[in-house]
Amino acid sequence: MENLTAASGHSCGLNILSGDYVERIHGVTAPEAVGYATHEGVRAPLYASPSGKLCPFMNGRVPGACDTDR
Repeated sequence: MENLTAASGHSCGLNILSGDYVERIHGVTAPEAVGYATHEGVRAPLYASPSGKLCPFMNGRVPGACDTDR
C-alpha cells in the first residue's frame, strides 16, 4: 500500500465488509494529503463510503465480497 500511495500520490485504504458497514483495517495517508484521513477501526455505513458504494458492482464478480449476512 505504501508503494501504491507513493506512485499515485493519493491516500490508500483497505476496508472489509462488516454487516451493513465497511471497516478500515489498514491505510496509508499520502504526505501531501489535503482533506481527511480515516484510521484503522473506523466504520462507515455502506451508503456513506466509496468502498461501500462499490458493492453493487462487485456482486457476483468477487465471490463473497459483498455478502452482508456476515
